[in-house]
Amino acid sequence: MKRTGDTIGIALGAYDREAPLIIDPVVSYSTYLGGPGAQESVNDIKVDAAGNAYVTYDDYEDTGPSHDFVVNKISPAGGPGYTTVLGHFHSEESATAIQVDASGNAYITGWAYSYPSDHPRFPTLNALQPGPAGGVDAVLVKLDPQGQVVFSTYLGGSGNDYGRDITLDSAGNIYVAGTTSSSDFPIRNPFQALRVPGGASDSDAFVTKINPSGSAILYSTYLGGDDDDSVASIAVDSGGGIYLAGSTRSSSFAGRSIVRGSSPFGLNWSGYAVRFDPSGTSLDYSFVWSDVREDHLVKHAALDSAGNLYIAESDFVRKLNVSGTAFVYMKNIPAGVSSVAVDPQGNAYAVGRTSDPGSNRAYVAKIRPDGAAFAFEEPLNGTIRNPSDPDGGAGSSVGTAIAVAPSGAVYVGGYSESFNFPTTNGSTRSRTTPASTQDAILFIIQP
Repeated sequence: MKRTGDTIGIALGAYDREAPLIIDPVVSYSTYLGGPGAQESVNDIKVDAAGNAYVTYDDYEDTGPSHDFVVNKISPAGGPGYTTVLGHFHSEESATAIQVDASGNAYITGWAYSYPSDHPRFPTLNALQPGPAGGVDAVLVKLDPQGQVVFSTYLGGSGNDYGRDITLDSAGNIYVAGTTSSSDFPIRNPFQALRVPGGASDSDAFVTKINPSGSAILYSTYLGGDDDDSVASIAVDSGGGIYLAGSTRSSSFAGRSIVRGSSPFGLNWSGYAVRFDPSGTSLDYSFVWSDVREDHLVKHAALDSAGNLYIAESDFVRKLNVSGTAFVYMKNIPAGVSSVAVDPQGNAYAVGRTSDPGSNRAYVAKIRPDGAAFAFEEPLNGTIRNPSDPDGGAGSSVGTAIAVAPSGAVYVGGYSESFNFPTTNGSTRSRTTPASTQDAILFIIQP
């Protein structure tokens, strides 16, 4: 810094003017979630206008089939919110995705395994479908701002059904996307009335629209081809258009023929993105990308206000244009990508894990609107996995979910095996927690 009289200036040292300027972000809050003796990993995260984080994660025991459905609400400074746990000891459920409305109500989808009737089952209340119909059923839960259950319902047929993502439209209607092997999944006014059998999991994607009170299915359809089909994300635009992104092994999907790959296991996975019209009965576009040499596994997608779709896939973030005809950019990410978010300015945020020798670090990157450069990249991890063996490595930390608050703060969820992941609130892993066990983590990066 240089001062002359009453003038203060800053003198810049030599730097490479051709290189992008990367500003290190500030981690304003970081914590472990969950408790000792169990495995935890964040599945999804959303943020409301006040900066409260709503986190879904699984909490499961190493010693048996206990896989709880957990929702946490956490204030911007890590203060009191709520923790809601649904399920029973030695039962299996998963809270895979969450959405929040303007009043602070949370909507969660996932799945529950249906044990015989003499076993405790997933709790339902004011249910559209009170009981299970197959081995695994999708579930839908609404929580009020205090974390109390407003309604809880099964959604499925006689096969296996998994809720994978959830969103809301401007009228409060609820949209659930997932996969199903049920030929009797509840269908209403569909784009595709019948499931197409085929593949190792025998699954098609489904999209179901439910009224705000959770009392009626307004629309429900299959979407799939002659092999396995998965879905990663669903979004709805201001006009009611419905966007789906995922992966397929089918030779034909949503009206598109797909070239079969050279894999010894048959057809490779192709990525897809589709947009339904507001009625859900026709497609505004159907876009598929494939490569006969490699898989395209879509992990997540996010929609901006203009209708561009940002797609997280392996080590890429792809931006698909509004008409669904071409990618605006394909940004290579030096990490495995788990999820993506986008802010009102068109900046995309990728989260995942680096490929460090011996361990992985949770990785977050902000991508500028043109996709040409990073605004920042941030890897995070501790240094010790096992406190009784401080030289035994750091263990892995992985980012699995991401959201951007109206303030521009970036909320990241994931998990860590590290005993000393850098936290701001003094939270630590218990010394009795086995080194092989992962704890859920949450941290906030300020703009």
